[in-house]
Amino acid sequence: MSDNTSSEATTSSTDAAEDVTDFASVLMQVTKGAVQREASLALAEVVAGAIETGKKGGHVTVKLAVEARESGAVAVVGTVTKKVPEDPAASLFFADGEGHLSRDNSSMYYANH
Repeated sequence: MSDNTSSEATTSSTDAAEDVTDFASVLMQVTKGAVQREASLALAEVVAGAIETGKKGGHVTVKLAVEARESGAVAVVGTVTKKVPEDPAASLFFADGEGHLSRDNSSMYYANH
């Protein structure tokens, strides 16, 4: 426990935020920037998927797991996951009044002639 226990309790959340290591700085250093590069590529892929499909729901998740070591150090393990919006291929069929499917819209053909 630190000697500043009482002052830590009275510190505002703004002051506390200024006293922490910058997340982006840590992310840039995890595996020599490999996690940050992977996240950037994943973001570009998700953006491209959203533009191509016009769909939402894509996302990128960066997870930093922190593992304490006996020496007082911590190991930071980064992982990146993504979900790219997709537009699954579909085939168009026409249903008749009895629920049968056909690739030809015969009712439209006969209605116009």
